[in-house]
Amino acid sequence: MNKGTTLRSLALVCLLALFAVSPALLFPPAAAAYGVIETEDFYSDASLTTHVGRCVENSCRGTYVCSGTITDYSTVTVRGCV
Repeated sequence: MNKGTTLRSLALVCLLALFAVSPALLFPPAAAAYGVIETEDFYSDASLTTHVGRCVENSCRGTYVCSGTITDYSTVTVRGCV
């Protein structure tokens, strides 16, 4: 093989490798893998001592559930999907 043929072969191999890798770069894994679970706990007053309700938004599963009473007094906890 001469030098020109070797360079063309090397260029072809590099191009094929690029095409093999490009789908992984263009189409990352589903967004759910990067989701979070956000829990908001509601309390009866500003002292945050009497728990009266809770809402949980789970973007990993696409759910949003509330129970109890929603008030103006709350705390929020955010964690990654397991």
